[in-house]
This record gives sequence, C-alpha cells and structure tokens, in this order.
Amino acid sequence: MTVIDRDTGYNKFLRDMKDLEGEPGVLVGIRQEKGSQVPEGSDATLAEYATYNEFGTQDGRVPERSFLRSTMDENQSPYADELQVAVENVVDGRASINTGLKKLGVRAVGDVKKKIGSGVPPANAPSTVARKKSSKTLIDKGRMRQSIEYEVEGV
Repeated sequence: MTVIDRDTGYNKFLRDMKDLEGEPGVLVGIRQEKGSQVPEGSDATLAEYATYNEFGTQDGRVPERSFLRSTMDENQSPYADELQVAVENVVDGRASINTGLKKLGVRAVGDVKKKIGSGVPPANAPSTVARKKSSKTLIDKGRMRQSIEYEVEGV
C-alpha cells in the first residue's frame, strides 16, 4: 500500500496563520478620516453624530437608534457562516483569509447602510421633520451612511 500526501493549501494556510500580525478581524463603522469632519451647519463631528444616534444622548434629546450594533446582532449567524466559508476556502487553497475578510466587510457595510436607510425607530420629533423636511430617521444629507466603511485588521 502507498500513501500519497497531496497538500491542497493546508500548509500555506498554516504559514499564513503564523504570519498574522494579530487576531484577524473586520472593523465596520466610520473611520477617523471621515468621522472627524464637521458637516456644514453642525457643531458635531460626523463620528459624534453617529455616536449620538447609536447610543442616544444623556439628555434624551436624541433617542437611541442603533444602526451598527443592531446590524451586527441581527446578522451574527450569516456572518459566522461567511467566515466558515472563508476558512474552508483558505484551507482548500482557493483564497486567502484577507480575501474572505474583505468579502465579509463589504457585506457588513452593505447591511449597515441598508439598516440606516430602513428608518430605524423611534420616529423623528415633529421639529426634526420640519427642519429636515423628511420623516426618515438617521438620514438628513446622507453623509453618515456614505461614510460607513470597513477595514481588515491583523492580516
């Protein structure tokens, strides 16, 4: 009997895992470059505006309208499935872990933007609707939604 060991990518996978700079992951949100911008007519940076909406303000003027945490929570299972496929592709030598994480990042960004566009409750106050001339929550000029990006880290 003869045993033939054919490596279809597992050895490369082990080398790539050893070369990782840290724990690989995907960050989704507003990066500092865009987040530090102060939109015209505003006192808050884009990152502050997003934080106020994500968590609400202590004074209660802005209610919590989670668009990041809720999106991640709602999609935990599909994201885990996507990571499983990415790891299988790496082990089989069909793709790198970086490719799989980028794919996950693109999906997560799309999901967050979709959530922002869905009109997260509670409804806007009448004064906000009058100012914006729209009842759509989380969207005024669309800057926050346009600023959502991902970054792969640790690879």
